[in-house]
Amino acid sequence: DIAYLGHDSGLKCDLDAIDNLYYEVGMRRAVDRRMAVAVLERVGVAGVMRQAVRQMSAGQKRRVAFARVLLCATPLWILDEPASNLDVAGQALVGTLLDEHLAAGGIAVVATHHALHLHAGTLQALQLVTSEVFGRFSARRHACRVQLFIRSRVGVELRRARLAGVPLHGG
Repeated sequence: DIAYLGHDSGLKCDLDAIDNLYYEVGMRRAVDRRMAVAVLERVGVAGVMRQAVRQMSAGQKRRVAFARVLLCATPLWILDEPASNLDVAGQALVGTLLDEHLAAGGIAVVATHHALHLHAGTLQALQLVTSEVFGRFSARRHACRVQLFIRSRVGVELRRARLAGVPLHGG
């Protein structure tokens, strides 16, 4: 099982935060109101949990989407720009939640342009570079930071990727 947080929140705009969690997570596992309220409190949106998502700020939506990741309770998180639309406190919360997940033995693959200040385990960062051609003669290189956060077996997984012919850059 994986939990995925895309660049878009993936929330149903006409539902409130609790109903979004029931809908999304409830298809994977049993969820009760107490669990939903607790995770929404944890991410700092308890005050708006009965408000329609369409009425929430972008940062509040991001926090609800992260609550969904937490409530899924999966060992593998795949996160695309998890700190986007968050204020400084929200960005720190993302770091704390990632630290807790990693300390509990979880794995996170994160694509981000933000620095994530993490303390748990052995962290590996891979830099993927792509080229795009514009017009007939010009090419521009783009870099994206993809970070693989894992407490163990990183070396094994990186060696497997290299053997499979995947070019890896970074540390």
